[in-house]
Amino acid sequence: MIIAAVVLVGMQLFPGKTAAEQACADRPISVNLFFQTDEQMHAVAGKIRADRRLTRMEPATRAEGYERFKVEFKDQPDVVEGIRPDAIPPSIRASVTDDEANPLATELQARYPEITRAIVNRCQSTKYPRGDSFTAPSSR
Repeated sequence: MIIAAVVLVGMQLFPGKTAAEQACADRPISVNLFFQTDEQMHAVAGKIRADRRLTRMEPATRAEGYERFKVEFKDQPDVVEGIRPDAIPPSIRASVTDDEANPLATELQARYPEITRAIVNRCQSTKYPRGDSFTAPSSR
């Protein structure tokens, strides 16, 4: 009975959207850019900060990335113990619109040789039933 009420309320708040799509509304598509060094990450972050296609930019040094990793995998201590801090690369995570995601990742990878890898992550939804990931082709 309670579940039915929650579903009905959800349908009223988000007409035409599935539960997965509603959940994805809070988790926008992200472009993740990876680097060899913290210095490269900081240099590129400074150059792309004004790009209006990128929102909520979250640069992370190698050490900051490792701390995020530990938080994300806190319920899997064996995984955390198996990863050295230097195994997590410096990165920039930024939110983008769906239409711009793949072309933007490819463009950034080509424009900035410091980027070792550019990955687009999409939340699971009816459009992307298993989620989705796109890795920009490397120009190197």
